[in-house]
Amino acid sequence: SVSTTSLTEGGVATVVCQTGYQRTPAEAIPVCANIAGKLTWSASPLCERIAPKPLCPAPTVPFSSRVSTTSLEVGGVATVACQSGHQLVPARAIPICANISGNLAWSSSPYCEKITPEPLCPALSVPLSASVSTTSLTEGGVATVVCQTGYQRTPAEAIPVCANIAGKLTWSASPLCERIAPKPLCPAPTVPFSSRVSTTSLEVGGVATVACQSGHQLVPARAIPICANISGNLAWSSSPYCEKITPEPLCPALSVPLSASISTTSLAEGGVATVVCQSGYGLTPARATPVCANISGNLTWSAIPRCAGGSELGSAVSSSYATMAYIFGALLVGSAVCIVALGFRNQRTRRVSAAISQHQIARLSA
Repeated sequence: SVSTTSLTEGGVATVVCQTGYQRTPAEAIPVCANIAGKLTWSASPLCERIAPKPLCPAPTVPFSSRVSTTSLEVGGVATVACQSGHQLVPARAIPICANISGNLAWSSSPYCEKITPEPLCPALSVPLSASVSTTSLTEGGVATVVCQTGYQRTPAEAIPVCANIAGKLTWSASPLCERIAPKPLCPAPTVPFSSRVSTTSLEVGGVATVACQSGHQLVPARAIPICANISGNLAWSSSPYCEKITPEPLCPALSVPLSASISTTSLAEGGVATVVCQSGYGLTPARATPVCANISGNLTWSAIPRCAGGSELGSAVSSSYATMAYIFGALLVGSAVCIVALGFRNQRTRRVSAAISQHQIARLSA
């Protein structure tokens, strides 16, 4: 298209070419000028088709791929992206648009090739009562077999490894989980009457403790049942029981004499009672010491002394010595009886006086 500022001398014409065309000569600007006495344009530019730039051809899209380019001109780069399960061949090929032998072309033509799957071991069968995990199904992968509670792996040391055996990948072992046989145990010990039983264990070497209730004792006294192998079977080495304790025979409580106090070392056989009279009273018999003894099959006290006071004490003492003299004199014959009795009477008088002084009984001396 052409536009002019004026058709008079000095006017300028502008030539604008359409897309794909260029002005020739490019710098020509027509001006209305007086040339040889005549007004005319100083130049007559033309619009000539622009020759297209040399380009690389659109790259071929390989099978199972997607291609993108930065440009089809020299230096443009094509990117080939393969679909899943395919790989680029050559692996790192990058096609570039370049001048090759006077023509623009791509430097390489990579393609996508289906990936051959890596050989794998088959999934390891899960044994009964177990769980299985694997690091990998490829060669060198390791499987771990974990048995449930109450089961054990057999063989115990077996570790399945994915290996090439006779040209084929397979697992080197296939362990199983077998039920663990229960440990032999002793039966629960019988709880004897009036007792409580506890055990450290029902396995071999376990100990049972039998504790009797109050008023009962263990029979045999020091029996300790132990779980042991007896004739090929586990059983307790003994079966103690609790027996009611028979109360020990005792002497009856000694009656407390008037004006006295009593203490005993024990009411069992051999126990001794001590009788202490109040002031002004004396023990009668004087040296009686009650001892708990078996008399005619029954426990009873060997003596039951009392506390006497005043004249009663004197007559008791005299009577005691007279009785002793009589018994002693009866053993003698004829005149010897009289002599011994007379001597004994003098001795008795002296002992009575001593007893009276000891107990300080003023009324007896009067």
